[in-house]
Amino acid sequence: MKNKRVELDHEALHDLANTVQRAAMDNNVDYRLVLALIEVESSYRHDAISPDGSRGLMQLKPATAQAIARETDMSYNGSSDLFDPRTNIRIGVYFLSKLIDEFKSIRKALYAYNVGPTRAKKKIGRLSNNREPYSNFTRRVMQAFQHNISALPAF
Repeated sequence: MKNKRVELDHEALHDLANTVQRAAMDNNVDYRLVLALIEVESSYRHDAISPDGSRGLMQLKPATAQAIARETDMSYNGSSDLFDPRTNIRIGVYFLSKLIDEFKSIRKALYAYNVGPTRAKKKIGRLSNNREPYSNFTRRVMQAFQHNISALPAF
């Protein structure tokens, strides 16, 4: 993350790395995929806000975060909590793992993460021959993931 010019002090950067690793392990998701998703979604900016209202490192919508927090008993006190890297990562990685389980494919899960599960199901249902949906977002995350696989150790 230091090479990505993340604007956090050493202690916060260390805490962020530990949170990613812990959340990834707890949810059986490759931490290198989580890092790729964060890179594409927010460029490692914990205070990022998208035009659609998605917030934080993993660009979560407040309604999605609230639903996941209720489902998992995670602490969540509103949209400002999504600017806390630990909360954002724990909720985001759980959501990603749930999508991977549901869609049975990293590419399909990333597509669903980006456009929403309902919209993704409709699009995937219209594709023939078990093809995977294509989007610039999915391509960019997969490229970053492949780079991370070649540059970072597996755990």
